[in-house]
Amino acid sequence: MIDLSIRRPVATAAIYIGLVTLGMYSFRYIPVGLLPDVDYPRLTVEASWSGASPEALEAFVTAPLEGAAQQVGGVRKITSASRANRRGTGSTASIDVEFDRDTRMDFARLDLSERINAIRQELPATVRPFVQPYTPPEFAEEDQPFLSYQMHGSFTAARLAEIATEEIEPAFSAVDGVSDVLVRGAREREVSVELDRSRLDAFGIAPVDVQRRIGDLT
Repeated sequence: MIDLSIRRPVATAAIYIGLVTLGMYSFRYIPVGLLPDVDYPRLTVEASWSGASPEALEAFVTAPLEGAAQQVGGVRKITSASRANRRGTGSTASIDVEFDRDTRMDFARLDLSERINAIRQELPATVRPFVQPYTPPEFAEEDQPFLSYQMHGSFTAARLAEIATEEIEPAFSAVDGVSDVLVRGAREREVSVELDRSRLDAFGIAPVDVQRRIGDLT
């Protein structure tokens, strides 16, 4: 190859010039993204409030949790959603906390958990927020139950649910490799509360105050 290049310098130079020209021409047509999509590290805070509406959850749970998350170092963006559960037994809040790319996520998660624990007294008594790694939507379908079991017996549905929650769920959770165990299908007892609007106005009490007080007692 070297001997051929020495014997034919003109042809060799023409080939190199052609390659350089082709490269410069192709460079003009390479797509360039001015604002490319960048994935930032994230954490998600989940919290549920049984018997509460999304509006009450937003006021008494989501807003305080957002305030706690804003104090964590490296936070870039916070988005949240408060929605009613499918079975209508309460509401669930999901707070997505986005961090700068150079943030140490192990320390950020510890800091976020500590700040949430610091405001636990301000939240309704039955609300237990927890921090978990962010799951991208494209992987959400993969986060599905791997195994499922059905229970049958001569007990009532409430008793079967009690057995599943107090005996079977802890046993499955203790198995190596099991990340979560979810009990479904149990009928939960519901109490309907009718409010007297005139009496509420007379005492200066808002319906959301009654809802919050009931939530603290459950």
